[in-house]
Amino acid sequence: MESRLDSALEEAITSKRLPGIAAIALDKSGDVLYKGVYGKTSISDPKASALTSSTPIPVWSCTKLVTSVAALQLLEQGKLSLSDPVEKYIPIVKDIQVLDGFNDDGSPVLRAPKTEMTVLHLMTHTAGLSYPSFDQPTVQYQTHVKQNPAAAMTMVTGKMKDFFTPLASDPGTKYTYGINTDYLGFVVEAVSGMAIDDYIQQHIFDPLEMRHSGSHLKPECSDPFITHFRGEDASLTAQPGFTGNTTPGVLAGGHYLTSTLDDYSTFLLTVLNNGTHPKTGVQILKPDTVKDYIFTDQVKHCPTDGIGTLSGAIPFLSNTGTMLPGVKKTWSCGLMLNLDDHANGRNAGSGAWAGLGNLYYFLDQKAGKLAFIMCATLPFLDKEVLHLFDELERALYDKGSAGSVGEKGSNFALPA
Repeated sequence: MESRLDSALEEAITSKRLPGIAAIALDKSGDVLYKGVYGKTSISDPKASALTSSTPIPVWSCTKLVTSVAALQLLEQGKLSLSDPVEKYIPIVKDIQVLDGFNDDGSPVLRAPKTEMTVLHLMTHTAGLSYPSFDQPTVQYQTHVKQNPAAAMTMVTGKMKDFFTPLASDPGTKYTYGINTDYLGFVVEAVSGMAIDDYIQQHIFDPLEMRHSGSHLKPECSDPFITHFRGEDASLTAQPGFTGNTTPGVLAGGHYLTSTLDDYSTFLLTVLNNGTHPKTGVQILKPDTVKDYIFTDQVKHCPTDGIGTLSGAIPFLSNTGTMLPGVKKTWSCGLMLNLDDHANGRNAGSGAWAGLGNLYYFLDQKAGKLAFIMCATLPFLDKEVLHLFDELERALYDKGSAGSVGEKGSNFALPA
């Protein structure tokens, strides 16, 4: 397996199809099944540092599971209920309306929601809150009111107004991937009385000794992996401003974190083991909490259509594609769950998600395995990274390589 994966990752770098790539697979005990890191922190700089497993990388929506764990810690303490109305903690929520279309002049048609938004809705992406990156009506609304629709970027600057967009549907009636976990972060802040990054640092990162993770780069960290943009001709250009080293006024609980391959896999390993790290014995959640909320379907209250499928409404941020095509999926309090076995990898009941800069992971409790791959490339759903993630999964389960990128049976599908 090692030579097979080393060859695939190294070839992607030498052919300059990717600037750098880091991948890891662990078993339940924490033993390394595979670890490979190739490339440099910038494809545009000949003097750029080599990528390592401790290189800080913006992890984007990989932040979401961390924030969900923080909320579940408060649930365990009896300080929070998933049935609580969100406006109990964030009063401004009562003023958010539903976007019901547009008038002929392009002005939005808004109405009051028919249902009340709850904490459970935030954790399951059923609150109606969308991402402009993946929702064209929200882009149209923000353009009309003169907001920057590239929310995945503007929110990094921490402008609170960027979070105030209308709902795509009534809470609890539809799955819509969006800024739900950002609002969950605001709930954690209100309940704990701490800033989200301080809470997570104290209650998750410090106990797990994740020293290179947080809202900004640590002084002792190596040079960060600079985010690269892929042009229409498939070329890559480094954008030095996108390193994760920002100090926004408002941190988005859905995507503010910078982490490393070693740190984030430590966190994933702890979740895989029902909240306790197998080597240190550090516990961040109780086993029943992980079982009942993170690895259990939590969206039986509404249709699950669209889970795992993302439509790129802002092309330079995301492509359009589907994760685990043809596999029945649902959502828990933090993860996308596949309800069927994946023919070339993970078992039914596995949890997974991703980060905008082309980071992908899955946790398979039945097999006792996890896999995680990191890049710093936009737009999301990059076929080169997805193909390597598919190869990592296939190798981990002793399955044959795909004959072509995205062929039937791969863990992703992109439009032709």
